[in-house]
Amino acid sequence: PCPLKHPCSLQDLTTDPRACHRVIEALENDLCTPRELYQWIRPCVRPVAMSKEGTRFLQEFLHVAASSDVETMETFVEDLIPYTIDLYRSPDGNHVLTRMIEKSSFSSIQPIIQLIIEEC
Repeated sequence: PCPLKHPCSLQDLTTDPRACHRVIEALENDLCTPRELYQWIRPCVRPVAMSKEGTRFLQEFLHVAASSDVETMETFVEDLIPYTIDLYRSPDGNHVLTRMIEKSSFSSIQPIIQLIIEEC
């Protein structure tokens, strides 16, 4: 279930800027943890990452998780590795991929780098 005080649907995160803004505010104000939030969005993280609204939310999620919950961030990165090339080619998803690379440890992003090298 949505961990927010005013729940939204996972679909809202791909289309509704207000829902994404509420989620970002909840993260920034410690109203939910990155782990709680990721447990909720994990089943549909790929479509969220590939959407215009979702990419903004996920960039902020990565920023917060990088400083407060590295384990959740690494799980997020591992979950999206199979979609590296899709993210790389997406006008929205590439921002999530960039933030993943910026915020992750070198060892975590090795598979991403390898996939991109193979694609080029």
